[in-house]
Amino acid sequence: PSEEFNQTGRVVVNIIVDLEGNVTSASIGDGSNISDRETQRLALESARNAKFTKGDSSQRGTLVYIFTDKKITK
Repeated sequence: PSEEFNQTGRVVVNIIVDLEGNVTSASIGDGSNISDRETQRLALESARNAKFTKGDSSQRGTLVYIFTDKKITK
């Protein structure tokens, strides 16, 4: 995610990917140590926008997003 945030830690996202490589489901998984809803929203949005290689069946997986403090100055 490229938006501004002020959190440090990780957000674990469980995903389901369809035959075409599209993420059809994304949810916060165990192992996340950031409870801030906005940061979780950024991770979920990024996961939902991910594209994977086509396959023979739907797949389950996990994405881990590592966040560090980031402030954007203009």
